[in-house]
Amino acid sequence: MKMIALRGRVFPTDLNHAGTVFGGWLMGKMDKAASIAIENIVISPAVTVAVSDMSFIRPVYSGAVFTIYTQVKHIGNTSIKIDVDV
Repeated sequence: MKMIALRGRVFPTDLNHAGTVFGGWLMGKMDKAASIAIENIVISPAVTVAVSDMSFIRPVYSGAVFTIYTQVKHIGNTSIKIDVDV
C-alpha cells in the first residue's frame, strides 16, 4: 500500500542557478522518506545501497509543496525494496 512518508515546501535556498530544485536535494528527501518507511520494520540502522531508476519528469520551483509516497515492495533477509514517488 502506498503511503505518505514526507511532505515539505521548497525554499529559495534549495534552488539551482536555473531557479529549480537541485536533483540531489530532491534525491536526499526521497532517501529520508524511504528511511521513514522502514523505521517500523527494522530495529538496527539501515542504509541505502542502490537506486535502480530515477526520472525527473518536470521541474520543481520555489514555494512548491511536495509530497513523497513510499511503498514497501519486498522484504528479504538482508534487504528491503521500496518504491518512492514524489
